[in-house]
Amino acid sequence: MPSGHDAPTHPNCWVLIGLPASGKTTWRRAQIERRARLDRSLTVISTDDLIEQIAGAIGVTYSDAFRMIEHQALLAHVKRQFRDAADRRDDLIIDRTNLYPTSRATWLGRLAGYRKIAVVFEVSEAEHTERLAMAGWNGKVIPPAVLDDMRSKFVRPMKDEGFDMVWTYRDGVPVTPSPVAVAA
Repeated sequence: MPSGHDAPTHPNCWVLIGLPASGKTTWRRAQIERRARLDRSLTVISTDDLIEQIAGAIGVTYSDAFRMIEHQALLAHVKRQFRDAADRRDDLIIDRTNLYPTSRATWLGRLAGYRKIAVVFEVSEAEHTERLAMAGWNGKVIPPAVLDDMRSKFVRPMKDEGFDMVWTYRDGVPVTPSPVAVAA
C-alpha cells in the first residue's frame, strides 16, 4: 500500500484537488497532526489561509477580504513561499482547488525529485450543499454560479500530468487506491 513517503531524501508534494468545502483542508489538518511527531519539514501552500489571516487582521469577513485583495500580489507571495519551500526540500501540501491541469502545472513543473501525489476530493451534490451550509466559514460566500462553473470545468488529474500517484476521496471516504496515513 502506498504511504506517500519514502526516505527523508525523497520529499513529497500532495496537490489537493476539489471544490471548496470538499474536504481538502480537513485532510490537510489531519496530515499535519499525524506528521507532528515526524522530524520532517512540511509547508502548506494555501491562498485561503492568507486571505483568512488578512480578514482577521483587518476585522472583515473572508468574502470582504477576497474582494479587497490584490490577487496577483497574493499569488506572487504564494509562489515565492512555494519556491522557498521546494528549495529547502520541504514536504509540501498545496491546498487550493487545483481543478484544471493548467493550475496544477504551476506547481508540478518545479518539483524535480519530489514524489507528486494528487489527492482528489469528490463530493456528492447533497453532501456538498450540506457542507457549504455549515458554520465556520468566517463569512466565506461562494455564489452558486461560481460553484457550477468550477464543477463544469473540473478535469480529473492524470498521471501523465506528472503525478506519481492519484488518490481519491468520495464524500470523505478513501476510494481506489486506498491511501494510508503518512508514516515515518
